[in-house]
Amino acid sequence: MQSGITFINNKKENSSFKELKTLDEVIKNNISRKSKVGLIKIDTDGFDSQIIRSAKETLIENKPIIFFEAQPYHWLNNDNISDFLNWIYQISYKKAILWDNYGNFIMPTSTISNGLKYSLSYFHGSPNSCFTDIALFHENDENLFETTLTIEKQFYINNLSNKVKEFPIKKLKNLFKLK
Repeated sequence: MQSGITFINNKKENSSFKELKTLDEVIKNNISRKSKVGLIKIDTDGFDSQIIRSAKETLIENKPIIFFEAQPYHWLNNDNISDFLNWIYQISYKKAILWDNYGNFIMPTSTISNGLKYSLSYFHGSPNSCFTDIALFHENDENLFETTLTIEKQFYINNLSNKVKEFPIKKLKNLFKLK
């Protein structure tokens, strides 16, 4: 498998071969059963979706927030974006928040919305943004999703109002339904 400049060589005769393990195996072998996994953060240059898929048991049992980098170009050889998003939706990860590669808030969305797929395609082709960061929220974490979204909207408004004179801050706050 290859992704951009990274690849997995799974030939055992290669002297540098390392055994591959699923994220579920790593978590079982290194985290106490009494502990709860609350966040999974992944940045593996194109193998993010495969690693997330390898944690299915952990995702179903613990329902952690999943934070990962999405660079559609990297996924071309490794996974299908639509298939991955449909899979993640089926295990009850229904909401997502996107940021650009500079950490700027882009939008909230559903994990199966065409808007998410189009956004990923757009950022892949943009000369200024090479990837997006995505946080996926389990349907049981609606309050956490809404809290995170409110904080991001407020931060976004504050940054804009500090940068642009005579910015229509009241109109934007009304649009975002913020006080």
